Amino acid sequence: MWWKSFVENIEQTIVGKGTYNSVSVVDCQKALIKREFWEDLFPNISHPPEKLAIRKGHKPGLDKGDVVDEIFLQCYCAFLGLGPRLFAAFYTDVPVAITNNDNRGQQITFDRISTWCEERKEFHPNNKLYREGTVESTVSVSEAWTGSVAVLFKVWKDTQDFKSLCAQSNFSDKLVGIIHKASEAGIFHGDITPGNLLYRVSDPSDYSTLELCLTDFDPGYCLLIDSRNRTPEIQKCMTTATVAMFLGFLKCYDSVVYKHINTPVFQELERVVSTTLLGTDPTCDFLASVSGGRFTTSSSRLHSVFDRDVAQVFRTMVFHYAGGDNNQHNPGVYPNCFKWTSNESLFRQLLSYCRNVGSSGAHSSGRPVVHDSPTPLPTSPSQFLKTP
Repeated sequence: MWWKSFVENIEQTIVGKGTYNSVSVVDCQKALIKREFWEDLFPNISHPPEKLAIRKGHKPGLDKGDVVDEIFLQCYCAFLGLGPRLFAAFYTDVPVAITNNDNRGQQITFDRISTWCEERKEFHPNNKLYREGTVESTVSVSEAWTGSVAVLFKVWKDTQDFKSLCAQSNFSDKLVGIIHKASEAGIFHGDITPGNLLYRVSDPSDYSTLELCLTDFDPGYCLLIDSRNRTPEIQKCMTTATVAMFLGFLKCYDSVVYKHINTPVFQELERVVSTTLLGTDPTCDFLASVSGGRFTTSSSRLHSVFDRDVAQVFRTMVFHYAGGDNNQHNPGVYPNCFKWTSNESLFRQLLSYCRNVGSSGAHSSGRPVVHDSPTPLPTSPSQFLKTP
C-alpha cells in the first residue's frame, strides 16, 4: 500500500509518543514533497500543506467497526472545516513502523501515487468486509497545525499577559464558534478539552489571526446526530453542554485559565444560544437526568443507527473531567472540582458550577455518585450499533 510506505519512509520528526501511538511531523519542503504531488492527488487543492501530522496507532485487537467510524468522523469533520485537512486514513493488519528518532528512510517514489489512485476500490463504510473483525494498526495523515490549545494556554501563561492575549485573539468567540458550528453539523464532541482543540496563527506575532479546530474523533465520545434531529434547539443544547464541559474541565484542573476566559466565553455563549436557554428553559431536559434522557442518533451515510444516549456521554464526561473522576477525585489536589447534588438537573448544576467563579458548585458528601458510579460507556459497537 502506497500510503503505508509513505508514512514509514518519509522524513519525519516524532513529537509525541505513547504506549500505543505516536505523532510525527513532516516538513514538506525538507521532505522534497513538491506542489505537483498535491495537485495530482487532490486536483482542487488551493494551497498545499507546509507540514503534515502523521498519527500512528498500534494496538492489536482494535475493533474494525470502531476504527471505520472514527475514520468516517475524521473525514466528515475535515470536509466541513471542523478538523484539520485529512489526506489519508487507513487501518492495516500489518504493523506500521514507529521509530524513536527522525525517520530518514528510503526515497519515496511519488509517481506511484497515480497508480494507487487508479487501483483503489470504492469504500462502503457499512460493508461487513470493512467492519467485522479486528485490526493491528491505524494511521492518519493530516495537515499539521501549530499545536494544541493546552500548549497555547501554557505559552500565554508564561508571558504573564494571558488576559490581553486571550482578548487579542478573540479566543472566547472562536471557541464558542467552532463548537456551535460542530453542533449545527450534527457533531456532539463529548471529549472537548484543551488537548483536543488545535490552534494555528498565520502571523506568530499577531494572535488576532488565531484559528481553532477539533481533533480526536473517537466514536465512543464523538456522536453524529441524524439530520432529522438537528433542530435549532437541540443544536443550542449541544453547544451549551459542550462549552460547559470545556469550562468545567478548566475550573477543576486549571483555575488560572478558567478565571480569565469564563466571563467572555459565557457572554458569547449567551449571544449564540440566548440567555433563556441558560436559565429555566426545559429545552435541554434530555441532558438533565443522570440516569436517562434517551436521545437517538443515526447516520444515513453509515447506513446504521447510533442508538447512543447523548445524555450518557454528557454525564460520563462531566464526572470524568469536571468532577475529577479521572484523577480519583482527589480533593486535596483538585479542591474545586464539580460536586453533584442528587435529584437535581445535572445540566443546570454544571452550568451553575461553570458560571460561579468562586464556588465548586453544589455540595454533597463524598464524590459524585450515580448508582454508585457513572455507568461506563459501551466498549463494543455491538452494544450501540444497530443495522437497519
